[in-house]
Amino acid sequence: MNWLHSVFYIKDDTDYNHTAIAISDGIRVKGLNVWLMISSALLASIGLDTNSTAVIIGAMLISL
Repeated sequence: MNWLHSVFYIKDDTDYNHTAIAISDGIRVKGLNVWLMISSALLASIGLDTNSTAVIIGAMLISL
């Protein structure tokens, strides 16, 4: 049990402060990223309103 716990327990090695800084430094919310986010959110909203799985999947593909 100890070996299994040491392999799969990830909280011991997590540096929360450095992780938060790395995520916030890597985010760029301007230009093309904003337009892709807006268009995928709009398309996903239409897909949810019309209950269309294909449209929601299309919105997910746009957001990549």
